[in-house]
Amino acid sequence: MRILFITNLYPPYHIGGYEIACKDIAERFRRRGHIVRVLTSIYGVDKPVMNDDAARLLDITLKLNSRQSLFEKSSSLYFNSTNYSITKSYIEDFAPDIVSFWSVNGISASTIFAAEKKGISKVFHLFDRSLSYLRKTGIKGVSNYLFFNRLNVKHLISSSSELKKDYVSRGFAEANIAVIPHGISIKEFAFKEKKTNRALRLLYVGQLWEAKGVSVLLKAAGLLKKENVDFILTIIGKGEQSYVRFLHDVCKKENVADDVQFLGRVERQDLVNYYQENHVLVFPSIWKEPFGIVLLEAMATGTPTITSKCGGPLDIVKDGRTGFFFESGDYKALASKILLFERSRNIISEMGHTARQTVLERFDIKIVVNQIESLYSRIVN
Repeated sequence: MRILFITNLYPPYHIGGYEIACKDIAERFRRRGHIVRVLTSIYGVDKPVMNDDAARLLDITLKLNSRQSLFEKSSSLYFNSTNYSITKSYIEDFAPDIVSFWSVNGISASTIFAAEKKGISKVFHLFDRSLSYLRKTGIKGVSNYLFFNRLNVKHLISSSSELKKDYVSRGFAEANIAVIPHGISIKEFAFKEKKTNRALRLLYVGQLWEAKGVSVLLKAAGLLKKENVDFILTIIGKGEQSYVRFLHDVCKKENVADDVQFLGRVERQDLVNYYQENHVLVFPSIWKEPFGIVLLEAMATGTPTITSKCGGPLDIVKDGRTGFFFESGDYKALASKILLFERSRNIISEMGHTARQTVLERFDIKIVVNQIESLYSRIVN
């Protein structure tokens, strides 16, 4: 097949997990002999550039966690004439059998309109909720007749059952949404037995902003300190300077500044060592995460997890077998789950082995690509 991937961000210039997922799938398709091109934005580069990896040509208006003006919102979500022209020309030049859309947040639905104009088969990977924002509900739903219904959105792949529920609640047909999780390359995240005769080592990997719940984790750390637990918490990820300063202030308030280390961003290939050397990965998001690739990466190395009980992680973690759930935002509940690992060190190894096996059986990238490839073939044929 000739496959065109369209995504707002693409590694190495990325922010979250879905962009990594996009590249993983694109590269796997190439290895299987498919002709694959990637059209993405100029995010991370000084000017438009085309190479064998991706065509970084699209305009992008992306403001994370901040308000947009009406014009910015319109051009980032609904229509951007420049991106429409670029996408239309690119499709005419490449002549794909199918266009695979990932997030259009910031590059607008004009990219979808361009594919629709050329009559190309389309499939939409749902790793965030940006596509659902295009479909209005309630009294605003009249705009669907003028805008959304013209997009012909029929084939969707949700990364989790919880995200699928969100889309169905906004009027997307349940029968049109297949649930296919992301996967990881097992060999890139090698298993390593934990050394448990030392301080409890806790790890957070992800963006640093309010909805990620890092402050909840720091408050839980404060309770551990009061219980005289010997621990080290490593936080990997970047965020706005003002929020990072806030997190440092929380550390001081909770008297854990000496027990917490902020490492900033770490390249994906270097994360393996951190997963292997820490006892538990904590995933404390307050919002409903669409998925949670870092959970798979940690589990593959034999690292059990503690995660908030909402969103995509519900499809990944087996409570009491590969990790524990806690109620989102409840730092006392989170602390109590961490204490289970501190007081029963043997479950770190037991859960780690089960976690690794879970990834092998359900989230191996080969299994996932087989499912996606089969669906693409059915759409094209």
